[in-house]
Amino acid sequence: MLRPHNDRLDYGNLLMPPEGFQLDNAIATSYSLDLDALISIPIALYFAHSLDLNVKQDVVQVLDSIRRASGTVKVFCQKGQIKVPETQHRLYSFIEPCVVQIPPTQQDSFHPKIWVIRYKNNDQKIKYRVIILSRNLTFDRSWDVAFQMEGCCIQDRQNNFRNTRPLIDFINYLSGFDKIAWLKSFLSDLGKTEFKITANEFEDFKFLPTGFDGYRKNILFDKHFYDDLLIISPFVTNGGLEIAKQHSVIKPTLFSREFELKKINREMLTHFSVYHLSNEFVEGEEKLEVDTEENILSQPQDLHAKVYSYKSGWDAYLLLGSANCSKRAMENNVEFMIQLKGKNSKIGPDAIFAELVNKDLNVFHQYSGTEELSAQEKLLDKQEKELQKLKIEMVNAALKARASKQEDSNFQIDLEFNLKGIKTNPKIEVTVNLLNNEQKRSLQTGEKNSWSVHNIGELDLSCFLILELKLKGSAAVLRFAMKIEITNLPSTRSSKIFRDIISNTANFFKYIRFLLAENYWDEQLSFGEGNGKHSDGSPFGFYFSEEPIYENMLKAISREPEKLAEIKKVMDKLSEEEDKETPIIPEDFKELWNVFDETQKKN
Repeated sequence: MLRPHNDRLDYGNLLMPPEGFQLDNAIATSYSLDLDALISIPIALYFAHSLDLNVKQDVVQVLDSIRRASGTVKVFCQKGQIKVPETQHRLYSFIEPCVVQIPPTQQDSFHPKIWVIRYKNNDQKIKYRVIILSRNLTFDRSWDVAFQMEGCCIQDRQNNFRNTRPLIDFINYLSGFDKIAWLKSFLSDLGKTEFKITANEFEDFKFLPTGFDGYRKNILFDKHFYDDLLIISPFVTNGGLEIAKQHSVIKPTLFSREFELKKINREMLTHFSVYHLSNEFVEGEEKLEVDTEENILSQPQDLHAKVYSYKSGWDAYLLLGSANCSKRAMENNVEFMIQLKGKNSKIGPDAIFAELVNKDLNVFHQYSGTEELSAQEKLLDKQEKELQKLKIEMVNAALKARASKQEDSNFQIDLEFNLKGIKTNPKIEVTVNLLNNEQKRSLQTGEKNSWSVHNIGELDLSCFLILELKLKGSAAVLRFAMKIEITNLPSTRSSKIFRDIISNTANFFKYIRFLLAENYWDEQLSFGEGNGKHSDGSPFGFYFSEEPIYENMLKAISREPEKLAEIKKVMDKLSEEEDKETPIIPEDFKELWNVFDETQKKN
């Protein structure tokens, strides 16, 4: 259940469709977001493949999964918590429609981590999967926890919200930040779905969202008192621990990060038995790899799971999800947890403790409490909080952006960032630039900032803005991206990027072959250079003599017509920006396609 030495979960495996099913739609939430992680996710959702592919390579599978995801996947994150990519890539433009930002305040954050996924099979049967995590949608290697469950939709019964009512209300809250075309059917089917727990340790469950109208209680405690309590929380506050200690008859056990524990009042920690990951383990993951043959490079990691185990007589409750043991999480944040009920002997505090602290694992050490933050660490912490406060003010400030075409067919973006109401430390420097563009601009708080970015190629236009907040003479720096609305963007942008990646006839036929394949992962199909013509100058004859495309199209028209529908979408997208001088789709293939298209319509 919580055996970190052998129960390691792969994010991609959590998302892969059940056998015989395909992704229909998905809604996800995350406090922070890594764009590289996001463009890798559709590979698992659509093609049941792990996330070990280099998504920056122009492989067919990556492009196609992202193309499909742009209209079927929504990811909600906190505004200002998008990680700046280390390198730029045109694929980021395809995922812009997937990203929805929720603005924070100085008092609360948008902090839930959950996936709700609808899958369908060829018989139109529907399954839902709910995944509750403590992990953000990033490549962080820290210790996290996840719980997933599935349910089948029964179409001929009336909506029975039962345990799903809080989940539906949570999704309705999210829908207030973005229009989702498929939301009505998504929620209707979800209301007809009964989720079942398959793990023997658990007897019942409850979805516990908080932080929006109708759901504003302390989901961690809420006036309940327990015989014993174990807390796993990477970030803790004095106020959160004060509430926690009042809800256990005996001294609770606390697992947290050593650095965060140094910030807590020493007297407060005397009320807990306190543990943290050893420094040796935080600096690498050799401890978990000693019994394997894998040669994995050590990567920094720490505790990031949020788990609460409560003992109540013979029974116990396990609460896991996004909420840290802080007053902010208990009283203000938007969070999502799941409560699991079971026997104390299986999921109670003693059982969890035995899995985490034992001679076989040996990575948790008891906290001595003798060290405090150094003066330099306290100063840096204070400075970072100052930047964080400014960041929240900036992401909520009014920002306008408009695109216009220059005479040379490049584009100009005119921006206006109104920071009049923001007063801050004059030593803080603020710079801004668009993703895919290095033209940086210094911003002044306390005034309205207007500027233009010139000579942007249509393929490099991006709705992601990069901001950097830096305190002079300090190591305190915040660098983040946020999605902005740019009016008058060319409607051809997506199609031109798509055409630029395909680039030639050879790559087009690789794409078609991929769409018709029985197994999408039989081989890695990388897009290449050249025009793909045979020695006789005919691209069409070459591909139909060497590749089984024609035969596979015949099979698809009778067995899998949905494959032909995907080919049509690709052809339509390429045709939007067809270059008559260098056409990608051969005329003879278009003629053949028309025959298949007419035949399919008759069927």
